[in-house]
Parts: sequence; structure tokens; C-alpha cells
Amino acid sequence: MRKYVSKLRNEEGISLIELIASMALLSIFGGIIYSVLVFGIGTYNKIEIENSLRDEGDLVMSSVINELYTFAPDLIGSTGYGIELSKNDPTEVKMIKIDNGEIMVGNRDLKIKSTIAPASTIKLICEKPGACSTGLIEIKLVLNQTHAGKTQQLALESKFGF
Repeated sequence: MRKYVSKLRNEEGISLIELIASMALLSIFGGIIYSVLVFGIGTYNKIEIENSLRDEGDLVMSSVINELYTFAPDLIGSTGYGIELSKNDPTEVKMIKIDNGEIMVGNRDLKIKSTIAPASTIKLICEKPGACSTGLIEIKLVLNQTHAGKTQQLALESKFGF
């Protein structure tokens, strides 16, 4: 026990070499921890934006499909910016369109955080020109989001029949 007490009372400090070695190890470990932390935060932000883009893309696509099946149009016609849903009664008409970076589904604007790129389209494909009762709807949706000066883009394409 006296041996340990005498070592504790010893007033020798650490040498300069020990101090330099410990500072070098501390700076190496600090640099590694910092780089892992910065890389992790960057990856987290990228994944968060990708998930947000996918969620908003799913929201837009499901809103369009939901509007088609709940409204149950008799005819679907093509317009310059999208499609027009109509029933046999001419007063019952709804639009699904992309115009000026906004999407309108069934006479209401969908509010999303992403911007809709000009390459986004909603097209009607049917055998005869004008309105038709059966055919194919093709949706190309390009969404953009910017975070910390970096823009991420998600392109979705969907075709479904009616």
C-alpha cells in the first residue's frame, strides 16, 4: 500500500513526448469522429429528401387514381395540360392537369412541398381522337426538392387503363 501512496505523492509530471503523442492521437480520433458525423448528417438529409419526394409522388398518383375511380367518368378527354373527366350530364366535369408547376386534381390544387418540373405530363391515349370511354392514361411526374443548395429529382411514370 505504501508503494502506491508514494507513487501518488510523486510530483513528476508527464513528459513533452507523452503530451505530443496524446495530442496526435486525440487529433486523429477527433478527425475521424468529425468526418463520420458530417457524412452521417449528409446521408440523413439526402435520404430524408428522397423519402419526401417519394411520399409526395405517391400522394399525387393516388389522388389521381382515387379521383378517377370515385368520380367514375363516362368519358375522358384530353386538354392541353391534362385530362378532362365528364359524365353524361354536361354540368359534371372535373379536371386533372399540370399547369404552371402546380397539379390540379378534381377542381382542387394539391399542395406539395416539391416543385413540379416542366417535363411532367398527363396524357390520354385512346384509339380515336377526342374523348373516349376506354383507353390509357399516362402520367409522367418529375418532382424537385432543394436542400442546402443541392437539388434532388425524382421521376415517376405510370400508365393505367380505364
